[in-house]
Amino acid sequence: MVRVRSRLCSSSVDHSLSRDTLTFPTSLRSIPPTGHYFPLSSGVNGTVRALTTLPDGSLVAGGDFTQAGNVPAVHLARWDGANWYAFGSGLTGNGSGVEALKLLAGGSLVVAGHFQSAGGVPASNIAIWRNSVWSSCGSGTDSFVEALETNVAGDIIAGGSFTHAGGLAASGIARWDGTAWHPFLTGIGGQVEALLTLTNGDLLVGGQFFRAGIYYAANIARWKRD
Repeated sequence: MVRVRSRLCSSSVDHSLSRDTLTFPTSLRSIPPTGHYFPLSSGVNGTVRALTTLPDGSLVAGGDFTQAGNVPAVHLARWDGANWYAFGSGLTGNGSGVEALKLLAGGSLVVAGHFQSAGGVPASNIAIWRNSVWSSCGSGTDSFVEALETNVAGDIIAGGSFTHAGGLAASGIARWDGTAWHPFLTGIGGQVEALLTLTNGDLLVGGQFFRAGIYYAANIARWKRD
């Protein structure tokens, strides 16, 4: 047992720390426990930056790791409650990693971040896993994608630090309709890090920016459908 002596309000307080328990003041000991943590096997060997679940209830984790449990899993892995599984050969490219995940209504999984290949398929920073097969979203974006959302029509909205999507000028935000990319007017003057579609179809955009379209907007703005 290790004893730590601290001084609080000019009085000596003795806290006892053992290998398994920490002795708290009486006022804190009265707080009832509300749950507990447990590991997912041996976890992953790098930072997890995004989480979602699949229709079957299994967990998907994306980030900067290359192994999940004892399974090679490059930046993306699935946990079924007992074991970890990879998504093919994962997401690769110089300095690659996953920043955002979005499950589509039909069960397909959109994965975004900074990578050049998804399972060996050329995919610039955004890709879709559908029926155990990877596909690209056209020519993707020219820089990182850090946020994903869908609109009421089911189109994919990507936000990040890019300036082009599908070869078109699209500053920080763009929409993929399944065939082509579309900009949001003059876009965002900065970097998009969060997206949220409201029940009425409007879109909230957050991040580090000073402009949204032609208007001054300090780091958050609302896109209202016409």
